[in-house]
Amino acid sequence: MDIKIIYLTNDSRRYAGMKNACLQLQDEGIISDLCMAVKLEGSSEWNYVWERKLRGSSLVVARFFNNVFKSKFWGSCREFLEANHIPYMLDAVESSTVGEGEGVEKEIAARLKGYTFYGGTENFRNFWLYASHTADASISLPVEPKPRCWAGIYHPDMPDGYMTDLAAYQAAYCKPEQPTLGLLFYREEWIWEDLAYPTAFIREAEKNGCNVIAVFTNQMPDESLGMPSIRKVFADFFTRDGKTVVDTIVSAMKISHVGNGSL
Repeated sequence: MDIKIIYLTNDSRRYAGMKNACLQLQDEGIISDLCMAVKLEGSSEWNYVWERKLRGSSLVVARFFNNVFKSKFWGSCREFLEANHIPYMLDAVESSTVGEGEGVEKEIAARLKGYTFYGGTENFRNFWLYASHTADASISLPVEPKPRCWAGIYHPDMPDGYMTDLAAYQAAYCKPEQPTLGLLFYREEWIWEDLAYPTAFIREAEKNGCNVIAVFTNQMPDESLGMPSIRKVFADFFTRDGKTVVDTIVSAMKISHVGNGSL
């Protein structure tokens, strides 16, 4: 199999997930060894090395943070892809650029984006399988993108790993006489079970006589895909019957979501 599919990103977590899914499938002998996830560093400059890496690709999918789509690097990269008739699409953070590209049918682009937006190992594996299938029909068509919970409450003692019913969570894990801490963290960490610090936070707080409502959500939710807004997440998980149920909130996210500081 000589199919070459590139997933190009400067998102470290996305890169790791895509790389691992790709390597698993290659180890199983299912997809081409030419497929790869490629990490774009902040210092990366367009040159012949990038041309060699991308030349001959059946598909290039790009996802960037921090306005890379407006950078000189991406301008040169796009010119190269178009000049060499390499199909590409943007799996972009900025909603204005999601889905743009050349040479990729809308239905195919939409399905590929579905795998990446829902996330998780199964969806990322199916991204590579579906992308490969579009170039080689002998590769089995994977199932449709599988939705995962967009936002919920995490506790290490939950059998299913999350709950979406605040009242039920409080009944099971909160003591009314204790103060309650809210914790806001990335959905990506929940999906990939990278939960060491939320678990440590919960255990330490409970040991010191506090309840914890640890909520995972998307940093930049796309409501058109069914993701709840940050305001709705706060309303659903940090308030009940119109009253705030936490005494303070600790955010592990890197930007502020609530402009006026209120729920």
